[in-house]
This record gives sequence, structure tokens and C-alpha cells, in this order.
Amino acid sequence: MEASIPLTMAEDFLLDKLEENAKELIEYFAANKQQIIDSFTEKFIELCKLTRQQQENGLKAPIAFVHIASLRSSLLTETYEFRISMFDNRFWLDTVETAVYWKGDFFFRHVEPDIAEISKQLKAQASVPEYEIHEFRYRYALCYLLPPAQAIIEEIAAEALKAPAFAELMLDENIAVIFGGHMEGGGII
Repeated sequence: MEASIPLTMAEDFLLDKLEENAKELIEYFAANKQQIIDSFTEKFIELCKLTRQQQENGLKAPIAFVHIASLRSSLLTETYEFRISMFDNRFWLDTVETAVYWKGDFFFRHVEPDIAEISKQLKAQASVPEYEIHEFRYRYALCYLLPPAQAIIEEIAAEALKAPAFAELMLDENIAVIFGGHMEGGGII
């Protein structure tokens, strides 16, 4: 479904905020870098342990993909989690779920205040259904999140991949680390 005219106006309005928010996100990461890397790595090691146990029990083939996904549901519930998953070479067809959830709420610090602001302005101009506001929240979060977040996630993931627990896994010879939405588009980082 295409966005209505009010949501198109909202997108235009928020473009200016994206640049400002992205700058603040990068500054926040710089100021809290080690703490963020440590919290991500802790969850990644937890995932490695789970994966290793599955491999030792003959349930999991060598890992070919590490997928870091933003979750639509976590935006709706405002929990702001990322799903970190490991897959064999069948990717989505891997039948053994191997995932942990990492709270990366700092990425989304501006989403709710910005959505509240634009929602107020939109509702003053037109009748906008709540489901359109939810859809807009998701699209806005991804637009806001993906460009600066990808560089941050690359740095965080690079550090996590150095964990000895990862090296202890059975790994495919060609590992890909992917960042994007869950079951949606993503890119190799």
C-alpha cells in the first residue's frame, strides 16, 4: 500500500531531522563505544555457545551467515531489539533456529519524539489512521537507522567476530555478515 499524501508530507518534513539525528547517533556511539561493543559481544558469545551446543549435538551445519536484523515488532513494542542469528548455507531454509536478541535502543533515541511531533502536526492537518503512523514509524526508523547504523554495526560486528567462541564453531569457508531487516532486504557488511 502506498503512503497517503499526509505521510508523504511527513517524510519531507523529517528529512532535515535525519541528518541531525544521524550525527547525534555517531557522537553517542563514539562516547559509549566500548560499552556498546561489550554488550553486543556478550550477546554474540551467548549465540556462539548456543550454536556450538547445536553443532555438537549434530543439529547445526557449519555457519555460513551471521545476520543482524532490526525487527519491525521491536519498533511497535518499543523494545528496540536486534536479532542476531547464525545460519548454515541454506540461510532462511536452515531449520534449526539459532538467535539471540540484543537491545540496541540507542539507535532509536529520536524515533519516538520525532514520530510524536510529526503525528501531532499530521493530525492537525488531516485524519491519519494509527496504522499509517505505525507504518511510517517503521519506515522512518529504517531511513534514520540504516545509513549511520550500518557503519556502527560493521565496527561492532568486526569486534565480536574476534571472540574465541566464534572461532570454536564449525564455520563455512565463506562467511557473510548481513545487516538489515528480518526476512527483508539486507546487505553484506
